[in-house]
Amino acid sequence: MATKSMTYDHPEYTVRRNFSMVTSAGNGVASNAFMAYQNIRLHSVSIKVLAQGTSATTGNALIFRGVGAGGTTNYTTVALGTNTVGYTTRVELPSTSTAVAFDHITSVNGTDGTGRAYWALEYSAIPGAEVSD
Repeated sequence: MATKSMTYDHPEYTVRRNFSMVTSAGNGVASNAFMAYQNIRLHSVSIKVLAQGTSATTGNALIFRGVGAGGTTNYTTVALGTNTVGYTTRVELPSTSTAVAFDHITSVNGTDGTGRAYWALEYSAIPGAEVSD
């Protein structure tokens, strides 16, 4: 299969995409991973609480990270504390939040055993990133 890259202003590089996931309850439990198929820039994460946590501050938190050949990169930690069901927040990720093809993007729970959330990741392809032809 051939690959190609397009001009920097091609829609492949200007359109924002999203991936969403529901977390499972449990201390340190990781959600299923999203695998990047090309080099991407991570823009933000939107979160909605589905089950209230019992730990204050960072006990009930989501740690967003990328795992790949270069090791593990923590992008951000979002403390959810004891926010009630339906609470929403949106967090901008640092401008250095990127992933290369085959990196896995996931969230890991803090130490709270009951909190659950739904999250959506906003991302875009980095100009010049290859796609299948």
